[in-house]
Amino acid sequence: MSPGFQFKLIMGRIPVKEFAAQNGFNMISKVRANAKGYMYVTFIDSNNPEHVENVYFGVRFSEEGGYSVGDTLKALSLFVTNTTNAQGEDRLKITDREGDAAATLVANGYTSI
Repeated sequence: MSPGFQFKLIMGRIPVKEFAAQNGFNMISKVRANAKGYMYVTFIDSNNPEHVENVYFGVRFSEEGGYSVGDTLKALSLFVTNTTNAQGEDRLKITDREGDAAATLVANGYTSI
């Protein structure tokens, strides 16, 4: 996250394009992966390259979303959501599901039956 920058709180899920507009981003990278293979994209303000944020794919979306490193994100059909990881930390994630809270439940220790 950019030094001194505070993201607007997301309640639920919002479209990727809306997330970018609300937080002053005007560009998005192609799909990338970190050293552990977790996929993400980088949002950036081309007028202020210090204003940048990496947003990782949700676990299910990373596995089932059909994206590979180097692909262009189809931002109009995707969402950014808040989730809480197993350590209780709030994180932003990219997903293709509108209103599905399964990732948050799994992060809080729930399993499917």
